[in-house]
Amino acid sequence: TATYLILMYQFLHPCADNVDAALSLFYDYDGYSPHVTEWLPPMLDHMKHDPEYYCVQYLIEHFKMSCTHCSMLECLLSAHVEECPDGQSLCLTSVVDGASGRNITRGCTDEAYCNQKFLIDTVGNSDCKDVENRILPSGTTCNFCCHGTNCNAPPSLEPDSSALYHRP
Repeated sequence: TATYLILMYQFLHPCADNVDAALSLFYDYDGYSPHVTEWLPPMLDHMKHDPEYYCVQYLIEHFKMSCTHCSMLECLLSAHVEECPDGQSLCLTSVVDGASGRNITRGCTDEAYCNQKFLIDTVGNSDCKDVENRILPSGTTCNFCCHGTNCNAPPSLEPDSSALYHRP
């Protein structure tokens, strides 16, 4: 499924205004597998109305995401990628600075968590800006949510801006 996710994101999301060309590339690569013909037509029907939203949203809902999973020192030394459980289609990186140092946790999460902890608590928090280059005030937690396979991979704490989660 990771191959489908990558291909659909690369070909359909940026090329929503040129769906026919994107589909020809995708079908040539996949060889018209039954799996593709099962989910692609409904997605394309939705794309006519709001292509960018439905490209990403359909993939989020229908494919298992894979994210980096680790905590603390493991995030620097031996982070690993795992498939996310059902209902968790986004990747998360949490950063907390305290008296004992910086605690980083990476893993999978869901939209409800990201709507609160990222969009409300982190995006509006000036302490979370430029977290890569500064120490957070003690007890401050910054949560970064993203969509895309392994978008929370180290070493960066903040995902690429093109992968950051936004409310549909």
